[in-house]
Amino acid sequence: MNPGSDALFGHYWWLWLSVLAFLLGWWLGRHVVAHVFREMLNSQLDALRHGRATAESKLEAVEKATAEQVAKINALQSELSASSQAKNEHDAALKAREKELAQVKSLSQVVLGQMDAIEAEKAAVHTSFKVRERLFEEIKTQHEHLRNQYAALESEKTAIQASLQMRETELAELKAASERESNSKPPRLDSPEAGTMANHTAVLELPQTVPTGAVSAPPSGRILRDRQDETAHCANCPQHLSDVKGIGSGFETKLYSAGIGTYWDLSRLSNDEMTRILAVNEGLRKRFNFDAVRADALRLADESHSKGRSWTRSKPDDFEPLKGLGHTFEKRLYDAGICTFATLATSTPDELHDICRPPAHFKKPDYAAWIEQARTLAQR
Repeated sequence: MNPGSDALFGHYWWLWLSVLAFLLGWWLGRHVVAHVFREMLNSQLDALRHGRATAESKLEAVEKATAEQVAKINALQSELSASSQAKNEHDAALKAREKELAQVKSLSQVVLGQMDAIEAEKAAVHTSFKVRERLFEEIKTQHEHLRNQYAALESEKTAIQASLQMRETELAELKAASERESNSKPPRLDSPEAGTMANHTAVLELPQTVPTGAVSAPPSGRILRDRQDETAHCANCPQHLSDVKGIGSGFETKLYSAGIGTYWDLSRLSNDEMTRILAVNEGLRKRFNFDAVRADALRLADESHSKGRSWTRSKPDDFEPLKGLGHTFEKRLYDAGICTFATLATSTPDELHDICRPPAHFKKPDYAAWIEQARTLAQR
C-alpha cells in the first residue's frame, strides 16, 4: 500500500466512515423510502384496483339499471303509443257518437213533429168520431122511424092482401056466374050480354096489382103463390141458400149436391140430416145453431112465397156473367122460375122489369141486352 495513501486514510478515516455511513444511509434510506413508497403505491394501487372493481361493479349495476330503465322507457313509449292510438280511436268514436247524437237529435225533432201531427190527426179523428157518433144516432133514429113505417106498411099490406083475396073471390064468383049464364044461353056477338062477358074476360086477364113492398106477380103464367100456401110443388130453379144465415157457399154446394135447393126443403131438415149433408164435425155441431138456420130459411121461404117448393135438381145457368145482371137480380129471376139462358131468352123486358123490381132511384137495367146475351149463350 502506498504510504501516502495510508497516511491519508489514517488521518481521514472518520471522514471515510462518515461518507460510507452517509452512502450506506442514503442507500438504505433510498431503499426504505422506495419500499415505503412502493408499499404505499401498492396499497394505493390495490385501493385503486378495488375502487376500479367497485366502480366496474357499480358501472355494471348502473348499466343494468340503465338497460332496465331503457326497457321501461321503451315499454312506456309503447304504452304511450298504444294510449295515443286508443285516444285517437276514442276521439274518432267520440266524434262518431257526437255525429250520431246530432242525427238522433234531428230525428227526435222529426219524431216530435210527427207526434204533433199525429196528435192533431188524433184530435181530428176524435172530432170526426164525435160527428160520426152523432150521425149514427141520427141514422139509428131514422132506422127506428123506418122500422115503424115498415111495420105500418106491413099492416097495410096485410089488409090490402086480405082485400085482394076478397076481390079474387068476387071475381071467381063473377066468372062462375058468367060461365053458367053462357052455358045456359049462348049470347049473340052483338048483344049486351056479349059485351058484358067480354068486359069480364078483360078484367080476368088484367095482371094483378100488389101494394108497395110486396112481391109483384110475375107475368107469362108465373103465378105468385100465397105466402101461407104450403102445397107441395116442384120448380126447376134452385134458390140461393147462401142467403140463409149460417149457410155459406161451401154449405150451399153440399146442399145442392144432396138435392136440397129451396128454402122450404132446408127449413124441413132435422139436425141429423143437416149434420150428415153438411158434414158437420162434433166440435162445430156444438156451436152450430140448427134452429136459427131453419128459422131463417122459413123466413126466406115466406118472403119469396115459396113454401112447399122443392127443386127438380135441374141444372141452372149462371147469370152473373151477363152484363148488368148481378146477384140480387139473379136471385129474383131464380125465384120467378127463370134460371136458364133459354128461359131468359124467351122473356120480355116488361116481364123482367116486374120480376127484378129495381129501386126507383136505380138506373133501369138494359133488359133487351140481357135477352140478347141469353139468346146467344143458349145457342152455344
